[in-house]
Amino acid sequence: MSERQLAVFLTRGMSLASWEAGGMLERELALYRRLVQRGWRVKLVSYGDASERRFADRLAGVELLVNRWRLPVAWYSRWLAGLHRTPLRGTCVIKTNQTNGALAALRVARQLKVPLIARQGYLWSDFAQRQFGADSRQARQARDAEQRTFSGAARVVLTSQRDASAVCKRQPAVCERTTVIPNYVDTQKFRPAPAAAEPGRVVFVGRLAEQKNLELLLEATAGSRVRHLQIIGSGPLEAGLRERFGDLDGRIEWSGTLGNDALPGALVRACAFALASRYEGHPKALLEGMACGLPAVATRVPGIQEVVVDGETGWLSEQNPAALRVALDAVCANPEEARRRGALASRKVQEHFSLDAVVEQELQLLDQVVTNQ
Repeated sequence: MSERQLAVFLTRGMSLASWEAGGMLERELALYRRLVQRGWRVKLVSYGDASERRFADRLAGVELLVNRWRLPVAWYSRWLAGLHRTPLRGTCVIKTNQTNGALAALRVARQLKVPLIARQGYLWSDFAQRQFGADSRQARQARDAEQRTFSGAARVVLTSQRDASAVCKRQPAVCERTTVIPNYVDTQKFRPAPAAAEPGRVVFVGRLAEQKNLELLLEATAGSRVRHLQIIGSGPLEAGLRERFGDLDGRIEWSGTLGNDALPGALVRACAFALASRYEGHPKALLEGMACGLPAVATRVPGIQEVVVDGETGWLSEQNPAALRVALDAVCANPEEARRRGALASRKVQEHFSLDAVVEQELQLLDQVVTNQ
């Protein structure tokens, strides 16, 4: 068998610098470092320029292909196969990181005559529909990209059974080529440290954007038993939220974005992980909090209710301040119950979403695709 070479196409416009700015770099690289250790030659196709080379010492054998010509995204996307002809030679599988940008990967796969694994971290069309409306240009664009990409892919990978079922309903012919491989957590890094938890301390990790509904969480926190709410992340709504809510008399800590290596230390200090989202895909930050032994205090919405079991691994509430405040009060007033649910949450992540388990699923999928090509 020839050398096993995998080319991974980042989401359109994304780069390692973008991953680092979002605190995701170490998390995203973890899987591909493991694949290198298991004998695969992995190449990441980035939209960043030559300055991406500064990450070389953190790639651990993963190769990086960049837009060293500094071309506009549309041009770079269209000419990828020619621009990277030499380094892509020998590739036996191409994989997408998200459907946004996957059509470029599909074109390259067809030119190289190799199979494509179309991986979607969340259902792009669902998110676009929720954000812009079912008949919006953005939703139509997302549905079209999914239709074309999934039809041309050797395998389609979704992170949840809910998303896989939606794809199968929309494209029945794709169903037999659809696989569920969830998001992963490095459970050696994210693990419980119960003695570190501070009563009444709650943490949120995520982008400060409409989807995450921070306004609801902050309104619920006001007047609750929460002594300290740490908000980790940044985004377009940050300035407005900080102006409106301030620090709630010293109870709110605006921490900005933290790198993945720094997150475990912040998480284990809390007694609960709060997430008041309007909708989710398969939320990585929530899984990392659960892995650290934190029960979730979260809204009962798609993407969350498939991960959190109310009464077992956390508290789920309706999307209003009064209901969420009741859940926050419950976790703060009942530390023993919070620890019990947190322990179950950690066990669930270890059993179903560990990096070790996902690496094995990825390797099995890659071997099947290579064998069948």
